[in-house]
Amino acid sequence: MIEIDDKQLERVKTVLASVPKGANRAVSSAINRAASAARTEAVKQVRAQYIIKAQDVRSPMSIEKASSSGPMATLRASGRVIPLSKFRISPSNPNQSRPLRAQVKKGSSGGIVQHAFVAKMPSGHVGVYMRKTRRRLPIKELFGPSVPHMIGSKEVMEKIEVRAAEVLEDRLEHEITRLLKGYGK
Repeated sequence: MIEIDDKQLERVKTVLASVPKGANRAVSSAINRAASAARTEAVKQVRAQYIIKAQDVRSPMSIEKASSSGPMATLRASGRVIPLSKFRISPSNPNQSRPLRAQVKKGSSGGIVQHAFVAKMPSGHVGVYMRKTRRRLPIKELFGPSVPHMIGSKEVMEKIEVRAAEVLEDRLEHEITRLLKGYGK
C-alpha cells in the first residue's frame, strides 16, 4: 500500500494554498502516476521470474484512478489460472507426437508433462490437454499459475511498493511545480 504521510500532505496544502483545489489535484495526479508505475513494475517483476508475455500479465490488471474528490487509486490483479500454452512449451504446434515439455518459471529446467498433448480446438484456441480417462474423450486443459498468484509473492510486492513510492514522491514535486507555474499565468 502506498500512502502520503501527514507531513507531506500538510506541505502540499501549504505550498498550494493559493491554488483552488491545488492540493487535491496534485495528490490525485501523483497517485495515479504511482499506480501506473506500480502496474509497469508488476509486469516487469513477473516477467523476470516467469516465462510469459507482458500482455498476458498486464491484461488482467486494472487501475481504479484517484480523483480530486477521492485521492486513492487501486491496482487490481484478477483472473483465473493461465493456460499452460501461454508459457514455454515444446512442441508448440498440434499434431507432433514427441513428448511435451513445459517450462513456467525462469531458471528452472521445466520438464516433460506425461501424457499431455497440444491440440487446436474448433474455436481456434491452441492449448495443452490431457485425457481424463483411457478413452479418447473427455480431455482437460492444463494450466499454469494466475496473475494474482505470480504478483502475490513477497519479493515481487516489495519491489512494486518501492517503485510506486519513488514515483509518488517524484510526481508530487512535479505536480506542485506544474500547478504553481500554471496558476501564476
